[in-house]
Amino acid sequence: MLFTREPLLCIICYLSVSVASCPKLNSAEPPDANATGAELQVKASAAKVGPAVVRIRYSEKQVGTGVIVTAEGHIATFNGDRKASAPNERITVELTDGRHATATRLGWSGEWRIAVLKIVGAEEEGWPHVDINPCLKVRAGQPCFLMGYSRDARDAIKKPIVRASSIEQSAFPHWCVTSEDKSATTGGLFDIEGNFLGITTRTRWPTHTCVNIFAEYWPNLVGGKNLDRLRLTAKRNTCMVNKSPERREKPDDNTSSIERAKSSTVRIEFAGKPAGSGVLIASEGYVVTHSHGRLKRPGDEVAVAFADGSRSQGRVVNTNPVTDIALIKLTGNGPWPYVTWGSSVRMQPGEKCILCGYPRSHSGKEPAVNEARVVEPNDLEWSHLLWTTDYGLQGGESGGGVFDEKGRLLGLITGYRIAPKPRAAFHVRVEVIRNQWSLLHDLPTARNRNP
Repeated sequence: MLFTREPLLCIICYLSVSVASCPKLNSAEPPDANATGAELQVKASAAKVGPAVVRIRYSEKQVGTGVIVTAEGHIATFNGDRKASAPNERITVELTDGRHATATRLGWSGEWRIAVLKIVGAEEEGWPHVDINPCLKVRAGQPCFLMGYSRDARDAIKKPIVRASSIEQSAFPHWCVTSEDKSATTGGLFDIEGNFLGITTRTRWPTHTCVNIFAEYWPNLVGGKNLDRLRLTAKRNTCMVNKSPERREKPDDNTSSIERAKSSTVRIEFAGKPAGSGVLIASEGYVVTHSHGRLKRPGDEVAVAFADGSRSQGRVVNTNPVTDIALIKLTGNGPWPYVTWGSSVRMQPGEKCILCGYPRSHSGKEPAVNEARVVEPNDLEWSHLLWTTDYGLQGGESGGGVFDEKGRLLGLITGYRIAPKPRAAFHVRVEVIRNQWSLLHDLPTARNRNP
């Protein structure tokens, strides 16, 4: 599977799966005499927080949902690709009482897919808002509701849609996943008492960035900072894999960079079907890969095939569907070939890189190897994504590796965008993996076993 992007629009290609619809409640509906106590509580809470849930109109064709979180008019919302022209844009905010206001963009994060806007001007009694409370817990199995607007700019609904749901996975305090939903509604996630839990950042498998991320980086977000640049260009040593002995080049080492890249790139299978590619990053058998397509869940068992034809079983340790990365631990006997870290932030436009992965149409034992060059889209701000020329990425290559000319890892293949031309490929930077290592390796993710 691959992500394909149009400007500011992500079209995700998924495996065919059956999805159960969630109850849809219109926030303006009168109480139902046959409603359960939980349904009545959701309706009451939705009525309470509804004035803070706003439609955001970025342009004639692009709309979204935000949640006002301060009386001064700060709005927590989803962030897609960040246009280079974004700081100068004027955005229209539509409130449930019919008022329209203008807002400007402040700080943002592509890694966590969030942004903060600010309504221009003051309201004498303060804007309707909900509080960000980082002390709240998000638990698997917890009932909740989603509240927001369709992403279809033609939708004339004036009130936000409410959908009852439950927490299916919780990696508190960073992200959570709610029960499956066929809608394309973005917006806020609330517990049944109306407490603000997070912002919807992916819709097909409803995934939410918890409010704790907003709270942790609030000064930078309000200050208009690019969190990706702050987090990913800082000198850190947050990854325990760094403590593993790294393969170092020797004068008599005749292994080419391509051979190193190929030996560390693997094919992943789930339930007997291809599920993308991955990269070995430690001799202990840790594999990083993507999380889109069929959502990988902690504890899922997978099969892994190597370039030399050997195979091993593995288990998903954790997954971050917000950032689109997952960690797998091989259960077979090692040691395993693995790749050393590169630096994507040092790569300059025009520099050559190597991409390795297993397209679904590829039947060989070894991964397909292609060359590309780093590009810097002039319409987008610097982000957690490394961009390269696109040689024609195919489904199945997602999760494969992007390597420099010495065979060091620069990022994970993620997808491509089809416009503006020429088509370009994007990849999650290796610095994201290093920064999130402790989350993927150590953070427990609870699953709802009784949905």
